[in-house]
Amino acid sequence: MQPKQCQVRIVRNGDSCIASFRLEIANSIHRRAKGLMGRTSLDGVDGMLFVYPWSRTVHIWMAGTPIPLDALFVGRSGVIVEIAKDMQPHSKKWVSSGQSVKSVLEIAGGRTGDLGIAIGDRVEIIHK
Repeated sequence: MQPKQCQVRIVRNGDSCIASFRLEIANSIHRRAKGLMGRTSLDGVDGMLFVYPWSRTVHIWMAGTPIPLDALFVGRSGVIVEIAKDMQPHSKKWVSSGQSVKSVLEIAGGRTGDLGIAIGDRVEIIHK
């Protein structure tokens, strides 16, 4: 069965789109637990969107993930509240959202910096 996907965009100052991504959706306990572990590439998508049933502080790590990633922690209102840049493959260091979030967007390591994505930008799902 093919994983569900969505299209999201990162918006600054209300309506200025600074990036757009096609993401796999991880919206079940199993999909969130597995995430991108074991993958050597993003397989034709730009990353993964982890969606939680309620807002909560999220802790992630890179154990079992062989590719570097950036993580965007997204609050209930869709605003990016924390960014973890260039998380290293196979690292067992825990990374925390630091506050309650509704979702986490993981993309290729370094893309956040390359695109100038920042805390305060907003994530909009434009196609499911």
